[in-house]
Amino acid sequence: MKLRSLTALSFFFALLLGTLTARESVRETTALPTWQFSPEAYTGEPTSPPALPGAAAEWKPVAIPHVFRQSGLPDNAAGWYRVSFAATSADKNSRFLLELEGAATVKDVYINGVHAGQHKSAYTASVFDLTPGLRFDGANEILVRVSNRDTETKAMLARSTLYFVNGGLFRPARLIKTAGAVHLLPEDGSCGVYLTPANVTAERADLRVRAIVRNPLERSVNVRALHTVTGPDGTVVARIESAPRTFAAGETAALETSGVVTSPKLWDLGQPHLYTVRTELLADGKPSDALTENTGFRTFALRDQKTFLLNGREVLLRGVNKHAQTEYAWNAITEDELRAEWDWMRDMGVNTVRLAHYPHRRFEYDIADRAGLAVWAENGFAGHEWKGFAPDDVPPTPDGERITREMVRQLWNHPSIVFWSAGNESVADTADRYADIIRETDPSGNRLVTYAVAQREPKRMDFLAYNTYHGWYNGRIAGFAGNRKNAFVSETGGGDWLTHHVPYG
Repeated sequence: MKLRSLTALSFFFALLLGTLTARESVRETTALPTWQFSPEAYTGEPTSPPALPGAAAEWKPVAIPHVFRQSGLPDNAAGWYRVSFAATSADKNSRFLLELEGAATVKDVYINGVHAGQHKSAYTASVFDLTPGLRFDGANEILVRVSNRDTETKAMLARSTLYFVNGGLFRPARLIKTAGAVHLLPEDGSCGVYLTPANVTAERADLRVRAIVRNPLERSVNVRALHTVTGPDGTVVARIESAPRTFAAGETAALETSGVVTSPKLWDLGQPHLYTVRTELLADGKPSDALTENTGFRTFALRDQKTFLLNGREVLLRGVNKHAQTEYAWNAITEDELRAEWDWMRDMGVNTVRLAHYPHRRFEYDIADRAGLAVWAENGFAGHEWKGFAPDDVPPTPDGERITREMVRQLWNHPSIVFWSAGNESVADTADRYADIIRETDPSGNRLVTYAVAQREPKRMDFLAYNTYHGWYNGRIAGFAGNRKNAFVSETGGGDWLTHHVPYG
């Protein structure tokens, strides 16, 4: 009897392990940390799409993150990156996607010489479908041209008076393989799944789920999405299923559904209760794609333009501004360096971090989610208030609007983000337009649409804070305390003000 029980138990665990392995292999993500790099000689304006490098190109291995400066090039240059991977006949039903988390500034991607697409933005992510150009009998070559030349980066928030935009592939690259052709579409570089908490109370909370699904097949497919919600203690708290939907050949559409989580543990400063949501796509009943995202239940509001309320409780947000750049690595900053910076900030006792002045890596927002730190996220429209610099970015541009939309969609699921920033020290009317884009993209009201003011104030923000440098650029140090606008300060400092961080009085 004992032997039969042990055999049955072994069979059960083998079955469970097989099920878990099958679940996890629905989507495979492979880091691509090592590439070869070749500088591109300047020969005038590139063709569209750019011509591939010739046989005479010299290639040298580089590690990602990488910027042109590390290979002896100026920032205002262009270069090619290449890497290979294998695919077999067993992969013919899969979809292969290339994710680039960030590169400055214009990226053109090729697979086996076939142009897979172009993306224009330094600090937002991009995803390219490699499948149409794949060979399923061996090696496949990815080529990525990255250009940071002034002539190619106009009107796409790639220049600022306030930070350097280093050319190169300075954030991670990944290869994604799905089990089936039907997949979660990473629209605008997002993960393709949007988790929106709503009606949050101590007793219950709604969770709205929107999954963007693409059917690239030449036939219709019946698709449904399953969402498993796991609480901070690892217990499954809800299972949410979308209604089945028939996707026509080549169709892309959203599967939307919602569920309820009872007695939610609220995400809070210093108490980062996180929930995970695993989304699985079934196409004609078979697993086709899956991913897992985090979310958190919380409320955030500004009362009478005076008081921040987090989960209905008044909070004082105190923190620092932080770039994703160092004097040594430039924009090619590693995860270890980023992790150390966040450790320093936590040691300082901050509860809020303003990630200036552009979208940072998702890795940093993940740290904030897990640490219980509030975040101010910015779109990159910074410093254009000062005359004569980057004039093509002064009016609203299609690329500026798209980049702002990408920021919101790519960072949607992070509960740490409480501010969407439409600009910093820039042109007020243009910032107002980008604020409209933020609200059109995210009408949930879960964050405040924000701007950091130096001179003119935009009109269509939920919240304004002020960059205040009394006794540095102008005025007297004593003017800081007497300025009525300094109730909320987004930046302050003083070049030789030794007592700047000493408490008043």
